[in-house]
Amino acid sequence: MAATDPARAHRASDVAHPCSPLLLVLLLLLAGACTPAGRSSPVEPAPEPLSADRVDPDRGGEPAGVEELLRQAEVEEEEEAEAPAEPLVLDQDGVASDLVHSFPGLLASGLPAPALDTVLHYVRLFHSGRARSNFERWLVREGRYRELILRELEAAGLPEELLYLAMLESGFLPTAVSRAGAVGLWQFMAATGRESGLRIDGWVDERRDPIASTHAAIGHLAMLYEQLDDWALAAAAYNAGLGRVRRTRGNSEASYFDLTLAGRLPAETRSYVPLILAASHVARNREYYGFVDIQPDPPLRYDTLTVEGRTRLSALARVGGIPLEELTALNTHLVRGAAPPAREYALRVPAGSGSPEIVARLAALPAEERLLPEYREVWATVRPGDSWWRIANNHQVTVRSMRALNPRVGDMIHPGMRLLVERRRVTDGEAPVRVAASGTGTTVVSTPAPGDGGSTVGGATARPARSSSQPAADGTYRVRRGDTMSEIAAARGIRLADLARWNGMGSPRPLREGEMLRLSPPEPRRHRVERGETLTSMARRFGVEIRDLVEWNDLGSARPLREGEVLLVEAPATRS
Repeated sequence: MAATDPARAHRASDVAHPCSPLLLVLLLLLAGACTPAGRSSPVEPAPEPLSADRVDPDRGGEPAGVEELLRQAEVEEEEEAEAPAEPLVLDQDGVASDLVHSFPGLLASGLPAPALDTVLHYVRLFHSGRARSNFERWLVREGRYRELILRELEAAGLPEELLYLAMLESGFLPTAVSRAGAVGLWQFMAATGRESGLRIDGWVDERRDPIASTHAAIGHLAMLYEQLDDWALAAAAYNAGLGRVRRTRGNSEASYFDLTLAGRLPAETRSYVPLILAASHVARNREYYGFVDIQPDPPLRYDTLTVEGRTRLSALARVGGIPLEELTALNTHLVRGAAPPAREYALRVPAGSGSPEIVARLAALPAEERLLPEYREVWATVRPGDSWWRIANNHQVTVRSMRALNPRVGDMIHPGMRLLVERRRVTDGEAPVRVAASGTGTTVVSTPAPGDGGSTVGGATARPARSSSQPAADGTYRVRRGDTMSEIAAARGIRLADLARWNGMGSPRPLREGEMLRLSPPEPRRHRVERGETLTSMARRFGVEIRDLVEWNDLGSARPLREGEVLLVEAPATRS
């Protein structure tokens, strides 16, 4: 098996092996000849460090996700086998009734006895087991995001119990990172996040944005339910992937619990829905289970301030008298601790702190204090047969400098991984570029200056970043390859939810190349009054309330209508 793993095979090639002294000398000479110009010193230069404003995207504070909970459960079972503890006595019928009546969405096919036993096992884990301290923190954090998530679930028509899917995935920690690299409240992998319309790049990771990621998660869950017509199976697909669940189910009408009892789903996925049910049951009955001194965090509230691209959070905190920790917590998606490059960007600030005077004081700061420097970055996508040495040699850098730029990547690299090869500050007058060199696996990305119109690289004109493209004269935008809704919305200062609503979408979704998007609210519908029409007949005809017709058209009060009057029969954009 090891011999068939290209990354492992080529890693082995980096290890010394027996050879003749003459061959060793030749290899040393060849290595010296391959050293890039200006790097002949035996002491390799350290790469330029990240700005001190950069936020570590992998900070989490505690393990998150099903994997960690299952590990805790296994450890507890081993400890109980050695020294049995006094068990928690549970009313099994009461728990089953509570779950079935409270969660008809997830339990449409009922709750078999073996599944109930599993739920009760996890209830004990949260009540008195190793996970109790984690669960206390989750109940505290729930207060910050509960209102947001329930509001979005209700608006999309999804079961409210999916709130506890987020609790299970991340413990309501927007910076949580799993061992597999899933990030945020909803634990999106990068590929799934991008497919769901999230912006993920060197400046912004919307998986860590509780608002954008909630929109994306709801859209993704709605898609899973549409494919499977079963919320428990949709939750299983959220954990194991839609393809795997569909292949396991085949052409049958098997429910989640049918597949679980048959052992046809992965072990973690078989525990997934019982864990959600256990977490939700304990959270809704927290006093009964002894969580009586919990003080939930206050709900998420904030104002926005429009600032120049690359504005440092630390500079805004200083001039606005805002604690940097509080500002960072509201902008967890800004992985460099600064606004991304753009003409304008809306930063979140604590409610009541959105004074325009702060922007004026910010503008008075010297640019080097106010703005994060521009960097030119070279990225490489690992291809079959690549090794650290091979990629470094191809780009005329050292393995040591590459390893320093990718501290979280181990010795083994695998096809499809992206590695940062080089980073350097853009000098004055140097035109930033964004170029994808097809066929080489290499991407050169520079943070574009606001208003940059492109530059020439190697005789070819490189177009600017996608977000700088202009809408058509009618206020629409034609989607280009690689565009995401979050990028388009962010570049134009539009709320992602508004962009989706203006284009008739229930939630953000992946875009198709060539698709046309509206970048402004559609004109509200109007109607010319015909002979004999009344407010009552119009309200019935257009499915609205009479009081709405009166308000939208500034009628003052209900009154007879005149033939030929033109009235709004749909809410104007300012009310959206």
